[in-house]
Amino acid sequence: MLYIAFNAINLESPSESSRHKANEHVQTSMEPAVHEQEALNCLKESTFGKRSEFVHKRKRVKGPNPLSCKKKKIKDQSAHDTRKSRKRQRKRSRKQVKTDLSS
Repeated sequence: MLYIAFNAINLESPSESSRHKANEHVQTSMEPAVHEQEALNCLKESTFGKRSEFVHKRKRVKGPNPLSCKKKKIKDQSAHDTRKSRKRQRKRSRKQVKTDLSS
């Protein structure tokens, strides 16, 4: 509601019943009509088939993380040890530096 007082136009907020009526009008204009809703349901059934209940699948128990598990030991230890003992270890030789401090 508008009214003029002292060279100013004031706007009064609408009443509760006016707001309620406006909200009802907006809701009815947004919803499809009854015959449109029936047509939509028929189209859905023809394209997707009848609606059935959705069955949730249960999640399976997953195994352990393979990267965090210990590795299995080799059964034939004797063959594995002989290969290691045959390898020749080389000794590193270092050059000796003469330190002559008597000069």
